[in-house]
Amino acid sequence: MNRRVLIIAHHFPPSGITASRRPGGMAKYLPQFGWEPVVLTRKWRRDNCNYDPTIVPNLQPDLLRYEIDCRAPRGLSAAAAMDQIVRVTYPSWNPYSFFKAGRQSIDRLLQQESFDAIWTTVPHDNLLDLARYASRVSGRPWIADFRDVWQWVPNLFTKMTLPMRLRHERLVLRSAAAITAVSAGFAETLQERHQRHVHTISHGFDPDLLPATALPAAFPRFNLVFTGGIVLGRPNLRPLLDALGNLITRGDVNAEDVGIEFYGAGNSARLAEMFAGHPYEYLVVDNGAVPRVQVIERQRSAALLLSASHPGMRGWTTSKMFEYIAAGRPILSIPHDNGCIDEMLRQTNAGTSCTSVAEIERQLLAFYREWQRTSTIAYHGRSEVISRYSNRSQAGELAGLLNEAVERG
Repeated sequence: MNRRVLIIAHHFPPSGITASRRPGGMAKYLPQFGWEPVVLTRKWRRDNCNYDPTIVPNLQPDLLRYEIDCRAPRGLSAAAAMDQIVRVTYPSWNPYSFFKAGRQSIDRLLQQESFDAIWTTVPHDNLLDLARYASRVSGRPWIADFRDVWQWVPNLFTKMTLPMRLRHERLVLRSAAAITAVSAGFAETLQERHQRHVHTISHGFDPDLLPATALPAAFPRFNLVFTGGIVLGRPNLRPLLDALGNLITRGDVNAEDVGIEFYGAGNSARLAEMFAGHPYEYLVVDNGAVPRVQVIERQRSAALLLSASHPGMRGWTTSKMFEYIAAGRPILSIPHDNGCIDEMLRQTNAGTSCTSVAEIERQLLAFYREWQRTSTIAYHGRSEVISRYSNRSQAGELAGLLNEAVERG
């Protein structure tokens, strides 16, 4: 008989953003390892998210889920005022309206369901409190999973409130049966803060998203494809266009062969800023958001896959890298991060990193000449290493931790 796990996640399918893929993948594959999931998440509708039911394909249609139908309070209401007060005085509970509705949902849920363990994945930080609350009321162990950690400070408000956030995190995690993070770098950061072991369970790719058909034998264009967002962390890909422009100016590359294609919601302003005034700006195409299935198709039809790394951000590996390594196309990452992305590319042999314009030029020219000769660019990824990064593999690791937490009592 399967054990049951309560999964608490803010984003979950059909919310069609990257944050949905990890909890969705765990819910999909945990039953193969003896764990039946029940999900507590926000109520996602077409009017409040990038609605994409394909974000996790073949998710169980009968998956039991409880939804927090919480709309952000507006105007001069008492609820709106409370949200703002809590945002400043207790930022880890922000948004408070969601946190309050979440506790009420847990009370109702526990009247109808029983569990053996609880797992939550953050951000939002208030999910840690919800999981701790569910654990205290039910008497079941809980596991905290970090898709991100507080080491990158995006604005002055976050910088000012960071001590409060970290103090609260230390308090809440004392009762967690285990802590996991998506990268070794993130795990090291958390271990230093909390003086306890942190397990690494990386992001993964869903094998069901990989078409059964073979990759194209030839690629009509020398196109570089980037999927996902370029706002968070503000990566700079202008050196790529500088390098490509130099090659075109010298006559080494024909501009008519080339395109740099972006697929993802909310990138237009950042792209305009990044490439403003560049003589070859016209080579950059913003295709906006497309459904996940189409994203996978665009990745597999790319001559090259383009990634942006974040040097100095220890452990920051974007989840798209796991789709990339499974797509069967070479990856060009800019710049060197001297960290987890460079290490992943080395282990999988799925691509390379470059930083300087001159270095990017040399690598692009080598790729371009291979494409001219063969109409493709060979992919040399190590399948035996890449297979370890599947969602099924990650769910198996989580199931092992859940079993340990239950057996320890």
